[in-house]
Order: sequence, then structure tokens, then C-alpha cells
Amino acid sequence: MVFLDQNNSAQGTLYMDDGISFEYENNNFLYMSYEFKDNILTSKIESKDTSKTYFEEVKNAYKFMENIYIYGISIETLQKLNCISLSYDEKDGYKTSDMIIKYEFTELVLTITDIYIPVDTEFTIQLNF
Repeated sequence: MVFLDQNNSAQGTLYMDDGISFEYENNNFLYMSYEFKDNILTSKIESKDTSKTYFEEVKNAYKFMENIYIYGISIETLQKLNCISLSYDEKDGYKTSDMIIKYEFTELVLTITDIYIPVDTEFTIQLNF
């Protein structure tokens, strides 16, 4: 979920570990940052564990980011919207399906579904005008 401020921008982070062990003390976790600015949502890996076996266990529970909700986009902005583009490194052979885009006028929410981005992947989603 992205909640835009009065400048139509937002920042946030995601932290993931196994939720059970103390492996985070050995840097076995995923830490991502997100920014929405100038109609572009970007993600960046800030820290990722070095133990592929460990992270695969965590990732299996949360394999993909499927939906993105952007709150606070104005109707005027959406009326100018031409298309939305998604780019990321398709490592491991993952592919995105056709994205489904809808807008809730009463809630001012732009919903992008069926994106299926691997949770540990950097990506860019751009609103094109």
C-alpha cells in the first residue's frame, strides 16, 4: 500500500525474516525500501541475507507481490494517464501476467493487480501520461 502525501509522494520500507528464529542477528533477513515520486514507484533492496537456503524458506511463504494500492491519486491525474509500465529483472524466469488496473473514485485508490513480482526483486512502476 502506498499512501501519497500532499506532494504526491511517499516512502516506506519492508522488513521480512522467518518470524521464528534469531537468524536476523546473522543478517538473515530482507529489507526493502520503496519510493513514489514523480509518478514512479521504485523498490530497492537495502539488505538481503546471504543464506539462499534460509531465505528460500521465508520466500516460499511470501513468494510474490501480487497487488499494489496507491491511495490519494487525484481524478485529474488519472484522466491524463495513458498507461502504466512495469519493469524488473526477470530472474528465475518469473514473468508478469497482464496487469489489471482499476480506480476507486470514492476512495481515490489506484489498484494494480496480478503483477506477480518476486518479493525480493527491485522494480519500477511508472505512470505514463
